[in-house]
Amino acid sequence: MISVASRRYPLAEIVLYPSKVQGEGAAAEIAAGIKTLNQLPDIDVIIIGRGGGSLEDLWAFNEEIVAIAVFNSKIPVISAVGHEIDFTISDFAADLRAPTPSAAMELATPDKDKIFAFINEFSYNSTANICDIAGNYKDTLKRINNSYGFRSPFDLIRNKTQFLDNLIFRIQSSTDIFFSEKNNSLKLLTKIIENNDISTQLKKGFALVSQNGKIITRSLNYDKGTESTIRFFDGEIKIKL
Repeated sequence: MISVASRRYPLAEIVLYPSKVQGEGAAAEIAAGIKTLNQLPDIDVIIIGRGGGSLEDLWAFNEEIVAIAVFNSKIPVISAVGHEIDFTISDFAADLRAPTPSAAMELATPDKDKIFAFINEFSYNSTANICDIAGNYKDTLKRINNSYGFRSPFDLIRNKTQFLDNLIFRIQSSTDIFFSEKNNSLKLLTKIIENNDISTQLKKGFALVSQNGKIITRSLNYDKGTESTIRFFDGEIKIKL
């Protein structure tokens, strides 16, 4: 899901709420996560989901507590549970259903390529419209200038025409600079996101240590008696004590 968001809309900020997705207590944790996210500012959409599994594996998303939390959510919810052929009650309670979590992120994010295409088209059309409007005014000025009453102040009209040409040039230049700066800013932010991606960090030689599916970020949280998984860029190993 993170890679989909980075590809489609690098400016998207993703807030993760970890919870169980199957087994005892999973439904309560999922519902609590939905309620917590509803209390945070600037959350545009919530995606709840998990990978595929048996009916029993997906059963937490059929629980009443989850369905009520989804239905009562003030923030739009996309349900992306299992694979395309899987359906749960949360799918029907949500604002939108996606066949997979990756497809949910596709639905939740705009495509940056389409945004760039719109900006380019807008810039082109705006410039063309300005030129058309200026051209019309230019023709009007020529007609007035050639009329009997305005033959004398010809120099004044010529000066105004030159002023209009300069104004058009400045507008075009300012428009080009504005969109160029925005495009450079978006490229910079895209690069920052790519550099902070977990895969990039792993390529540098870092590793992730996890126990029971949770990342261990402090030595005091490490349980020497529990099986550990160390993830490198090119794979992972398990350590059994």
